[in-house]
Amino acid sequence: SMADPQGVTQRQRLEDLDGRPTTAESETLPSYEEMRRDLERRLGMERLRRMIPVTEDDLRAQTLESGRREEEQEPRLQVRGFEQLGLSNESIRRYVVEGFPRTWTSRTAVTSITYTSERIPLPERYGIRGYSVGNCTLSPDGTPSEIVITVDALGSGTFDHGINELLRETIPHELAHGADWLNAAHLDPRVRLELLWRVVAHLHQEHRERFPYVESIHNADARQELEDKATEWIAEAVRMNMRGRGLSEEAEHIVRRMLPGFDWEAAWRSRRTNRATMQMERSQQMLRGQLERIENHRLR
Repeated sequence: SMADPQGVTQRQRLEDLDGRPTTAESETLPSYEEMRRDLERRLGMERLRRMIPVTEDDLRAQTLESGRREEEQEPRLQVRGFEQLGLSNESIRRYVVEGFPRTWTSRTAVTSITYTSERIPLPERYGIRGYSVGNCTLSPDGTPSEIVITVDALGSGTFDHGINELLRETIPHELAHGADWLNAAHLDPRVRLELLWRVVAHLHQEHRERFPYVESIHNADARQELEDKATEWIAEAVRMNMRGRGLSEEAEHIVRRMLPGFDWEAAWRSRRTNRATMQMERSQQMLRGQLERIENHRLR
């Protein structure tokens, strides 16, 4: 996908909720009301209303609010705590601001990323025992989201491998949460509803893009399980696409509909360059620390 920064191919097979194939070039989506009714049937009216405003009054209010051009504003992202890993907070900020969509770090999306050495259990409703590698607050009312990256993002391998995984896997996943249908106050509600509808439709297909983390979520409440799977699926799909790993055509189409006009190739180059810079800075810092210890030992 990195070789095609302009977007999806002309003919991409999609599947609607009934499993009938369509194509991207001649795709006819259901009406807004049809998508809304279908999601109400699958998720329930109250749950959907909580996730996305769906009444005409909501649409008018949200559309007026989203008229502000957030992407033209300077990102207000604050980064904290990464000095514990030998990384400067400014280098992490540069990595995010230069390598991801500008709207994702506007004042209505993610405004802070904090690293903590604490552990955060996965939500009990996921039915998965373990700890989260990161957490993004959900703010459907348009208030800014905050991301926390935990020590578990480093994994059990070498420290350098853990840093690489944190940058290439955890941060993209959590940033995507900050710009989905729950948090994307800068997106028109119709766009948010369509994004959710596409993901829910995809999850009901036998030949869907399967992510182990998403597939392992189980809840006795089927609607809660569907909501959580949809929320984690879009974040995993964005993570994979940011890595340049092959997604199915339909899954890639969904992700790119979320980010129209985004230059994936330029962003990928920026992230690669900034990762290399951070690695060099951390190596220099480690060398300085070793030299200081040698000097202190000599003076004793």
